[in-house]
Amino acid sequence: MNLANTISIFAYGTSEGVTRAWDTRGRSHAHDEYQHGVHVGIFDRPKRANQHAVAAHRYFGNHVPSTAERERIFRAFKKNGVELPGRHTVAARSLIPMQDTLTLARLKRAGRKVERERGTVPEKAPAVFRFEGKDYVMDGHHRLAYEAGKGYNSSVRMFAEKN
Repeated sequence: MNLANTISIFAYGTSEGVTRAWDTRGRSHAHDEYQHGVHVGIFDRPKRANQHAVAAHRYFGNHVPSTAERERIFRAFKKNGVELPGRHTVAARSLIPMQDTLTLARLKRAGRKVERERGTVPEKAPAVFRFEGKDYVMDGHHRLAYEAGKGYNSSVRMFAEKN
């Protein structure tokens, strides 16, 4: 029997992905989007709300800062952000999103995960950066948006500026 003729193997990725430590979505941790072990979600995909995406401010009580302001906050996070010890509880609705849009499919997946993990400490908490007296979502927009829509408080990794 010729084994090669009886099985099919489906794979994706490249050896380059292994050497560069890409995650399962093809993002390299060496890329600017990753800082302090956080995938910083300020890069909008898609750019505007459509049949597959909604505006983030519909869930959060605040509008998204301008692109220039988001870049300034990101630079401060990259240069001076330090993680505070432990998990912190915040009202998700009070946070400021750094993404203009949220995809509906990811929002639905995040909602299922939130409900499954209710009452437990999530394995990967969203990241929030306290900058100039305001709390900005750096990672976990979909999870936090779902929690904001339900009126839940959220357990987050909190970052602040070094003094």
